[in-house]
Amino acid sequence: MTTQEESSGRENTLDPIETIGTGLQVQRVDSTISCGFRVGWFSGETDDGHEYELTVGAGVGSQWLTMKVDGKRYRADMAEWFEAFVREVIDDPD
Repeated sequence: MTTQEESSGRENTLDPIETIGTGLQVQRVDSTISCGFRVGWFSGETDDGHEYELTVGAGVGSQWLTMKVDGKRYRADMAEWFEAFVREVIDDPD
């Protein structure tokens, strides 16, 4: 199945128009238990054998994005990232 969208005769895509930096700060931690209730978002293995698992807050107010890569745990504060993302978009000169 494919989906297409047009606007004023121009096909709309997810191809990047420009890249805007957001400064996501990722921290390695001993445990992600204090990040609250989690739900798996996606997991897998890279072509070169690295296993990963990404989890997100399960709709109960947790701002933490957590990831486990090869048994090491990481977290990122998505509330902080979202604020930076909104600021970058507002400050975009176009």
